[in-house]
Amino acid sequence: MNELSVLLYGRVVGRLAQDRNGRHRFTYASDAGPLRLSRTMPPSKRDYRHRVIEPFIEGLLPDNPRVREAEGVRLGVSGGNPFALLGELGLDCAGAVQFCAPDRVDEVMNRSGSLIPQSRGQIAERLRLLRMDDEVSRVLPGESYSIAGWQAKFALRKTDDGWAEAVGAEPTTHIVKPGVASLELEALTEHVSMDAARRLGLAAARTEYVEFDDQPAIVVERYDREVSPDGSIRRLHQEDFCQALGVFPQKKYERLGGPHVTDLVDVVHQVCPPGDVERLTQAVAFSYVIGASDGHAKNFSLLISDAGDFSLAPLYDVATVLFYEPHDRRHPHRLAFAIGGESVFGHILDRHWETFARAVNVPSDQVIAIVHDLAERAPDAMADAFATMGMRADGMAKVVMPQIERLCWSARHSRNWEDAPIHIW
Repeated sequence: MNELSVLLYGRVVGRLAQDRNGRHRFTYASDAGPLRLSRTMPPSKRDYRHRVIEPFIEGLLPDNPRVREAEGVRLGVSGGNPFALLGELGLDCAGAVQFCAPDRVDEVMNRSGSLIPQSRGQIAERLRLLRMDDEVSRVLPGESYSIAGWQAKFALRKTDDGWAEAVGAEPTTHIVKPGVASLELEALTEHVSMDAARRLGLAAARTEYVEFDDQPAIVVERYDREVSPDGSIRRLHQEDFCQALGVFPQKKYERLGGPHVTDLVDVVHQVCPPGDVERLTQAVAFSYVIGASDGHAKNFSLLISDAGDFSLAPLYDVATVLFYEPHDRRHPHRLAFAIGGESVFGHILDRHWETFARAVNVPSDQVIAIVHDLAERAPDAMADAFATMGMRADGMAKVVMPQIERLCWSARHSRNWEDAPIHIW
């Protein structure tokens, strides 16, 4: 049986084992204390078997099997074996968790590694390669990070002198994404959307829109990294809601049999501070009023402290789709989660939010107030976010803003206009 040591907040929290049939088992260390790998795996003396640990470790790796295959080829391991991939790339995962061979624990705890400065031209070349083929390996030789999700991206460390590759056990601090290749200016739409979220007072990851030479990108500051005044970096643990619910990444969308928004709210009710239910409701309502369609269960997360306490993580990966005309008018843009049985933008009315409120045991007037407030303020927030981008965003704003204004008007007035939905695009 092969084993990897599992570290959390710089301590060995347990071990991950793989038997000859490729099945996995996780066991907490006897001195792990309150350190907690996942909501699905509270501290225990018993082993957590394959069906429990598997969704968690799968959720740490890229969703695209071709990307995993490419990374496996580069590393000389099976891209279909998550244990083998984490053995090579598990030193810098989402959250504070790290994986390494047992004989490397001291090396990893001492953060053995190095930083290799990267010029803007070098970063541009990485972006260019991902745009040409988003199914190539996301990591370079020496890098040991794993980033989940389908979209092409890579991780870097921001230093006083610029950007650097983080080699070995050195932590990364930022994620760089070229945007979805098939969607024009997608990196810009995501940055504007995230900027608007912060302008509205929502807790959201900080982003920048950067052009590295001729290559545009959105650069996302990792909220699961804490930089101290002395420059030292602390990893903060987190897990997405698929992991928290024991669901494989392939089922992250509700329409594919994955979690409903009510499942997420139930988890927050159970483990988070009371105010986090309102924060999650705001996040979902924000996605609706700006026409952001990709808010599936992996795009919401929980932070887990070193004391084992949970809280809702900041918002991330939110991008309006109202710049893009649907490929087929019979299949209009939709919210990833259905609200009261409806998901089409422009068709979710007050009565749908009231159904949602009853299902999650939240006062309906509180939910309606949240939706109406965001619908009132979102157009100005988006307009201001577009304005900061100058002329490069003018064409996009001319397409997006009229639709957001119509969508937000309908969200504010749906109780009084005989439930007649509007049509986007």
